[in-house]
Amino acid sequence: MIVHAVGHIQGGRWFFEVRDSYLLGDLMRFAVEEFISRTMELSSSLTNRPFPVLELHVTYPAPADLTPYMRRFNCPLYFSQPKNIVVFDINRLQDPISLANEEVFKLCERQCQLLVSQKEDRDLLSNRIRNYLVKNPGKFPSLEDMAERLNMGSRTLRRWLVRENVTYQQILDDTRRELAIQYLQYTSLTPKEIGFILGYSSVSNFRRAFKSWTSKKLTDFRDNDSDSDDSDEE
Repeated sequence: MIVHAVGHIQGGRWFFEVRDSYLLGDLMRFAVEEFISRTMELSSSLTNRPFPVLELHVTYPAPADLTPYMRRFNCPLYFSQPKNIVVFDINRLQDPISLANEEVFKLCERQCQLLVSQKEDRDLLSNRIRNYLVKNPGKFPSLEDMAERLNMGSRTLRRWLVRENVTYQQILDDTRRELAIQYLQYTSLTPKEIGFILGYSSVSNFRRAFKSWTSKKLTDFRDNDSDSDDSDEE
């Protein structure tokens, strides 16, 4: 799911605010509709009872034809609102689950916890950036270029990374460090070649960076590293 839902209970009703996780823009309407439809279908399949929407408030304007909305949601509709809010009947949460089994429930709960943990890791913007850097060796774009690749502004990218308690430079350094160690341990590339792949104009700059990352020398990771590499000039 590419949206994030935040819920609260008030006056016997269950309010869900559907937030945009990936700056979808005009595509947000489809994400909202998908989220609500899936929620209704999943709940109905678990209880074999209807799971109706009581009200629907959305940020986008009303379509020319409201018939599909009324047929699908059959509730009061409010368009061009400040937030995307869907209202459910809190009493529906008391409906028993059909064919409930305690052992099966425990198994499913453990599996769901694992899936949620994996999804949270995948959804981190910092991980998406790391994956790009690893899959494109030799390419270490600036923050502005990376933001363009992610279809967002550089300020937006910085703001998202602040939420994940990391900077773009830290991601670059961490990725370069891990790649450098892998190259040193599992390839025959020279330090000069590795430094060039990682975006350094000279092996001396690469050595200094590696020392700042690991507090170790290149020779600590490669026993046959030649001292002659130390003499490479910029």
